[in-house]
Amino acid sequence: RLAESGRVMSVLREEKEGAERSLHGKLEDANLRIVELTKSLEDAKQDLSREIESRLDLVHQVEEGTLSMKRMRQENDRWRASSKDWESRACDAESKLESALSTSETNISEAAQRTLDAESRVSELQGHLQDQRLVMETLQAEIKRLQSRADSSENKVTEVRHAASIRTQAA
Repeated sequence: RLAESGRVMSVLREEKEGAERSLHGKLEDANLRIVELTKSLEDAKQDLSREIESRLDLVHQVEEGTLSMKRMRQENDRWRASSKDWESRACDAESKLESALSTSETNISEAAQRTLDAESRVSELQGHLQDQRLVMETLQAEIKRLQSRADSSENKVTEVRHAASIRTQAA
């Protein structure tokens, strides 16, 4: 019985070590995935920061364009008052300014969409990161459960050895 108990203990230890190696491997994989997702999240944050800066630059350009357009309209009004010859030139300038304003508004709209896309990507990466954290917590709980089970098995083997020792001494 003592030899059989020793064999049982050996088998249980091998199972425990195999399960621990497997779980540690999965835990390392989860940690690597978390590092990758964290880097992706940081990259996405940097992309978002660049997009925000780009958008602010576009807003500044639109403001400058608006001021320029106001100045041109004022100049246009002076030209119309002073001469009919300048009217066609003023119309051309106003058309160009409105075209530039339209282009700027299109750029702002595109920058806003890129910003929304980047925010969506950040949110998605945060979701993946949370999933990986849950996997890691599950693996850690499984390791604790297996360690507890192995400790319980070792205690039973020790009890069986002790009982066998008592019987041997009694015999």
